[in-house]
Amino acid sequence: MSESKQAFQDDDIREFTYDDSIAGKYAEADGGSHVPGTNFAARQSFAGRLTGRRMTQGNPPWRFLEIGEFTEKPEGFTHEMVWCHEDDVYIDTA
Repeated sequence: MSESKQAFQDDDIREFTYDDSIAGKYAEADGGSHVPGTNFAARQSFAGRLTGRRMTQGNPPWRFLEIGEFTEKPEGFTHEMVWCHEDDVYIDTA
C-alpha cells in the first residue's frame, strides 16, 4: 500500500493509502448528510466501484473508502467520487 499524510489543522491529520485488494470492487454505501439551509439531515445512498483509496482521519481514527463510477447516487450529486465511512460500505464479495 502506498501512503501519504496531509495536515489540515494541527489536530486534524489525514492519512491516505491505496489498497489494491479492494480497487475496482463493486460497493454500496449509505449514510446521512446535512441538508443545506436547514437543521435537518437526509439519507444518502451510493453504489459504484471502489477506487482503492483509503483515508484515516482524527483521533480516535475514522476510516473512509472512496467510491466512484457510480451506478447510484443522490439526485443533484455532481462530484465524480465520494468518501464513505468504512462501517457503512458494503463490498460485493462475489
